[in-house]
Amino acid sequence: MNTQKLYYSDSYVFDFHANIIEVTPYEDKFALILDKTYFYPESGGQPSDNGTINDEQILYVTEQQGSTLHITQNKLQIGSANCHINGKVRFDNMQQHTGQHILSACFYKLYNGETSSFHIGKESSTIEIDIERFDPAMAEQIEELANSIIYKNTPVTAEIVDKDTLAALPLRKQPKVDSNIRIINIEDCDCSPCGGTHTRSTGEVGIIKIKKFEKLKSSYKFEFVCGNRALKDYIYKNYVINKLSAHLSAPENDIENAFNKYTEDYKNLQKQVSELRSEVVNYDVQQLLQQAFEIGNAKIITKVFDNREFSDVKLISQAIISNPSYIALLASRNQSCQLIFTRSENIAVDMNIALKGILPMLNGKGGGSPKAAQGGGTGDIEAALAVAVESLKKSFC
Repeated sequence: MNTQKLYYSDSYVFDFHANIIEVTPYEDKFALILDKTYFYPESGGQPSDNGTINDEQILYVTEQQGSTLHITQNKLQIGSANCHINGKVRFDNMQQHTGQHILSACFYKLYNGETSSFHIGKESSTIEIDIERFDPAMAEQIEELANSIIYKNTPVTAEIVDKDTLAALPLRKQPKVDSNIRIINIEDCDCSPCGGTHTRSTGEVGIIKIKKFEKLKSSYKFEFVCGNRALKDYIYKNYVINKLSAHLSAPENDIENAFNKYTEDYKNLQKQVSELRSEVVNYDVQQLLQQAFEIGNAKIITKVFDNREFSDVKLISQAIISNPSYIALLASRNQSCQLIFTRSENIAVDMNIALKGILPMLNGKGGGSPKAAQGGGTGDIEAALAVAVESLKKSFC
């Protein structure tokens, strides 16, 4: 049975009385069909309303074969229904949807860009415009025109028209249906077929702000916010700006320059730190080369570095084995131990076997190749390295 869709005639009714005429299982929930409803079902990029019917939460609303299904977790009885729509969610969707009409009209007027898709998300909305080129200066022009329309507080009207009336209207796009064609008209701005809920006037949209845009294959996708969403976005960004201003000791209008200087200084410091680390690594390498002891035709180096970055230890290891005839058994000890076993090209000893031979002592895991292996664990790392050295001695016998 078809439901009388009252939201077409008045988007501002949030409380009403109806009758539940059918209750059916719907997936793992239940679907209520009313004889009439102001609940808007998800359609055309606009999310559905939510609220309550007889104090039972309406999770979402959908359309199916002409009937509006109100989805609930629990089964309700057929009969009288006291219905309440979440007015905050409804008005938010109205602001976003009317804002989209204004935005689409501005894209079409300024750049002949047609709207190919639209979606209202939880935090922001998106719109896809068939346009080949776009830049920030064009975004400012769109926003200036869109918000000037809002400030005029132009009435937004909805009416069902027949085909004869439709032919005389300055439509921005053609309807996808042949009957019950509902037209949303914003005087001197936009005239489009639409089944969604809208504000009474453009002034209720509040403000439109394009947050960002990205190039797609043959169009652009825009993220935007309207009304209360735009206010929340401004509140958050103002908070961030004030924090940055305080941290950078810079006035609001100079934050970008201050941040660029901070970034450049940071890069320079990172470069200096990297150079100093290289000097320390080179010093460590020279010291360790002097401490090497020979086993067969190889020079063995063992070392446990306390509170040292493992990345430094790996650099030291690579520098050692860049020389011929070296084996490096190194470890970094912080909260746990990390090991790296490496050898020079001319040494025919399997580092993977050497490492795995001691990992059980450390309750560790790891592995690698015959030339280089690394792993980690916990325990007496010095004792484990000593066992590894004894194992290598047998390899050279």
